[in-house]
Amino acid sequence: MNKKMRFLAAGAVLMVASASAHATWYTNEANFLAAIDPNFYLEDFNTFTSFGTPLDGTTSTWSAPGANGYGWDAFAAGNLWSNVGALSTNLAEDPIVITFTGAPVTAFGLKIGNTDITGAFIAGDSTVTLSNAATNTLTQGATEGFLGWVGNDVLTSATLTTVSPANDWVQADHVYTGAAAVPEPATMAVLGVGALALLRRRNKKA
Repeated sequence: MNKKMRFLAAGAVLMVASASAHATWYTNEANFLAAIDPNFYLEDFNTFTSFGTPLDGTTSTWSAPGANGYGWDAFAAGNLWSNVGALSTNLAEDPIVITFTGAPVTAFGLKIGNTDITGAFIAGDSTVTLSNAATNTLTQGATEGFLGWVGNDVLTSATLTTVSPANDWVQADHVYTGAAAVPEPATMAVLGVGALALLRRRNKKA
């Protein structure tokens, strides 16, 4: 391979690597799902059928059932609590820490919101902080919102917190763990051709 072809090949590799290194926060669940591999694990807490069941504030950990090779453990220092169809905490302003188990996680998302002591949604800020230091905060009314992250970093944990107001409890639902979608071969080929074309034009001008 001559020097020119080596430069062109290197440019194609760099172009593809650059495209795959992108990391994105999503606030729309459908857009997040379009960006991840379909073999994800979704925990929607459909076994949490009543307030305080199965988690009644007497245990600090809960292990999700898991699927497709993914799993996770939830922890709250002041113990965990079940809302109907969602995970919460026993104490106000107590963070939930989710530690990932199983297959490497490069995509994480969930519905998150603030609740009062009865489990009803209240206005306030909810924050997700990932083990790679990526963080995002939702400011919302008396409803839950969606936050999802997709990238190349392998995540080991996510911390869910409420920021305001006082006396609120963080709630998690629709928790997704999975991997970023891999570009199709046709997409990779287009990226490579684009890089080659750019370098060829650059060489002609030189």
